[in-house]
Amino acid sequence: MVTITDISKKECLEKAKLCKNITEFKQKYYSLYTFSCQNGFENEIREILFFDRKRKVCVFDVDGNLIEVIDSLRECEKKYQIKSLSEVCKVMGYRKKLKFVYYDDWCNMNKPHKIETLNEYKKKSTLKTITKRNARYKLYGNPQSNKKRSIKQRIKTSKPIVMLTLNMEIVDILCGVSFAYEKYNFPKSFLKSVYSIMNDENKTCYGYKWFYLNDYNKRYGTNLKCESIIV
Repeated sequence: MVTITDISKKECLEKAKLCKNITEFKQKYYSLYTFSCQNGFENEIREILFFDRKRKVCVFDVDGNLIEVIDSLRECEKKYQIKSLSEVCKVMGYRKKLKFVYYDDWCNMNKPHKIETLNEYKKKSTLKTITKRNARYKLYGNPQSNKKRSIKQRIKTSKPIVMLTLNMEIVDILCGVSFAYEKYNFPKSFLKSVYSIMNDENKTCYGYKWFYLNDYNKRYGTNLKCESIIV
């Protein structure tokens, strides 16, 4: 005899086929999910939803030669002791110097006998990182470009500063903070701390007071200029 549980079980399995994953099945058909848990056929629904676990997997070596075809993803993970191989198979990536591809995807390729070798795969990945890096440099600039810039280029982008004693006597007028750092051999912490006390008469940095040249001229009515270029 056909019972009510058999009918509802068929409904559950049919509805599970329409969903992509277990979370979607829970959200849409929560009552059916609880019914499957109570009557003990939850695993059958999970097997339908986790279709990738049943798919065949092709294993290739470094040179792109086919080693074997394994019946399911679970067997492949157990055999090679690798976790979360589904993501690798989707991308046709490498793990432990072996390439893992779903058998269906391999058959649907234009040239299934040709597969990317490990060196080709590495070149492809390095090209992606290089393009990302170049795009980032266009937005934010290359952090190593300051080392290669000439003195004229550095002067254009930097603001002149005035170096003063505690009694507000001028010691030196420099083309920028980096020039003062290089000329007087201050430690690297100088580059960070000097900006916080700039244009402040009551604060010092390494025994000196620091002002931007334009601000110093406006405040004290002077007409000083930065003529010396010292590195």
